[in-house]
Amino acid sequence: MKTKLISLITCAALMLSLCGCAMFSEPRGTVAPVPTPESTDTPAPAAVTGGKTYFQDVWRGDIKYTAMEYEHYEREWLDEYLDPIYALAENGGTEEEFDDADFNLTDELYYIQTMLALISLKQSDRPDDEKVADELLYTQEMYYTANDEYWNAMHAMAVSPHSDLMNAVYHADYISAFRDYEPSEDDADLEVYNAENELINEYYRLMAQPEIDYDAVGKVFIDLVELRRGRAESSGWYDTYADYAYDMVYSKDYTPEDAQAVWQGVKEYIVPVMNAHAEHVYAEVERLQSSDAVDYSSAAIINSMDRILPKISPELYTAFRYMVDYRLYNIEHDPDKANTGYTTLLYYVNEPYIFNAAYDEFYDYTDMFHEFGHFTNSFYTQSDLLFGISDNDLSELQSQGMELLFTHYYDEIFGDYSDAARGYLLMNMIYSVVDGALYDEFQQRVYAEPSLTVDRVNEIYAELYEEYGYEPYEGYETEWMGISHNFESPFYYISYAVSAVGALELYNLMEDSFEQGVDKFLTICAMDTEYYYYSEALAEAGLRDIFDADTYSAIAQELDESLA
Repeated sequence: MKTKLISLITCAALMLSLCGCAMFSEPRGTVAPVPTPESTDTPAPAAVTGGKTYFQDVWRGDIKYTAMEYEHYEREWLDEYLDPIYALAENGGTEEEFDDADFNLTDELYYIQTMLALISLKQSDRPDDEKVADELLYTQEMYYTANDEYWNAMHAMAVSPHSDLMNAVYHADYISAFRDYEPSEDDADLEVYNAENELINEYYRLMAQPEIDYDAVGKVFIDLVELRRGRAESSGWYDTYADYAYDMVYSKDYTPEDAQAVWQGVKEYIVPVMNAHAEHVYAEVERLQSSDAVDYSSAAIINSMDRILPKISPELYTAFRYMVDYRLYNIEHDPDKANTGYTTLLYYVNEPYIFNAAYDEFYDYTDMFHEFGHFTNSFYTQSDLLFGISDNDLSELQSQGMELLFTHYYDEIFGDYSDAARGYLLMNMIYSVVDGALYDEFQQRVYAEPSLTVDRVNEIYAELYEEYGYEPYEGYETEWMGISHNFESPFYYISYAVSAVGALELYNLMEDSFEQGVDKFLTICAMDTEYYYYSEALAEAGLRDIFDADTYSAIAQELDESLA
């Protein structure tokens, strides 16, 4: 299990978007309570799980998203929660007084994070709104500042004569980390943080334009690469940003060098299967897309989940009904949305929220099923905002596994087009494996390039595009610019590859015995991603090693048979 304390003390605020929750006070007046939903009946135990339970329930605020209001947070409000910590550091007090002061300060960080999540969702909904973009930048800086002030206050307490007051709240390792933390004497870290956020927001603004200026987008990417390479160098601990990101940003238990085994396995075994079946699969998908027999509306997607989830697991259905009753999703088709999809956690009320830019096409089903995998795990686990780091590989296995779980009911959802839909999803999983490896190799090469230009980035991508079995077309060399992860979260994409390998093994288990496959999937879905490493989850579930070439050979053979 994960046992290491986050060591990124000097850049702690950069980690907050990856983390989660502790305890909460009553919600502020700005977030109005809502009545309990009329329908609270728990569905009868589903035949598939036979009444077996997998998840533990956690505290939630029971607040409808429509009742949540964004509030512009003023810096001086934070002092009310910082001052008691400094007073205890100077004058001493009781353990109970420190416990209360720490709780209130931590609770305020949860509140500020939730304001950041709310304004971020507004920005995703309207990426071209300059007022929202400016407010997002302001709140991002406020969030950084609040986290920095938290660490400064805890450092003051840890080095004071009254540090023993912390023992009732924090483990000795955390107190040691507070003690070793070096408060910044300048605003250099904040300037880097703000510069990165400004560039990311500029990327989304450029990509939302009717006519995309690819040269300008490329220059934003170059600036982000240089900024991040500087961060890795200034840490003094890492030779490359890839090393930095794998360890400090994503806390992987494998290295960028280890990932090369994934690249090799994909190129040797998975790419040939992709090329052998792509044409046939997409001919069938085109038939599905051109048919009026399938309703792609958000209401139809929600209704399909409402019918199917009770047949699988009452616990999945409980999470789903909470999502619907509290309106914790935005999946309607709207061309003005940012081209992205994600699940975020509103930490102050401990409620997940799904955002997806739907296409009004078949993919909207699979995208929603994917995000519901994230939603379910987040709904049932308690995240640690200050010290937790989610294992993204495991998180993506949970979401991709949820996509494949629904294939058992494709006849009910898609009727005569179920085989086409199933073929598409399997091919999409293949693309997850291939693209996950491709973009990881692309990012590792780009971030290692000494003198980077937009033309050189395009050249590297073009080389890898063909190596991974894709056929060039006019303009393909800038295709990478449409992948927001390259700009916002580099070195995340490998998670799609390794997790899809595990998800495809789950699919084969479900094909052999749906009940046993569901049992394995729900066991994995219930795992806390801040507690388990991906490799530990695979081993505990009895799934294959992602770094073994035989794994890719076996998966390729199984895919070849399924798509034949």
